[in-house]
Amino acid sequence: LRHDTFRIVLDRRKQTLADISGIIFKQVNTIDGLDYWIAKLQPQYQFIFVLYCGSRERDGLSWCPQCRALEEHLVEVAPTLPDDLVLIYVQVGTYEEWIDDKNAFRTSQSTHVQNVPTLVNFRTGQRLTEYECSNFANVDKFLYRLQVE
Repeated sequence: LRHDTFRIVLDRRKQTLADISGIIFKQVNTIDGLDYWIAKLQPQYQFIFVLYCGSRERDGLSWCPQCRALEEHLVEVAPTLPDDLVLIYVQVGTYEEWIDDKNAFRTSQSTHVQNVPTLVNFRTGQRLTEYECSNFANVDKFLYRLQVE
């Protein structure tokens, strides 16, 4: 029994947001991709959140430790979120691409992201950045409070 329980815990840790049912999840790595999904989903869904994170590496995880921790937390709370919540996961590039001042997500007027992770409520424009995203109580308040407004 212990062995089975341990195996289940290991399997759960491998889950990503793409594996979770109950939310609509899209993953993009370009501004055009982001614009496409926003345009397509905006008329149908009230709760659209955009999560900017360091790109995933070969192991399937972001190079950014705060992004990895936030994703693990979101996997845990996903079952409690409304079915019509959309999360668009934007990969901003490798570490080398991200630290380049000319990174498209840094320079674009539509995104203007300076830190990862950054979680944005698309409807209101409100955002949590970097260390604010490390406080999971803040993340939960952000997600739940904005749902009722």
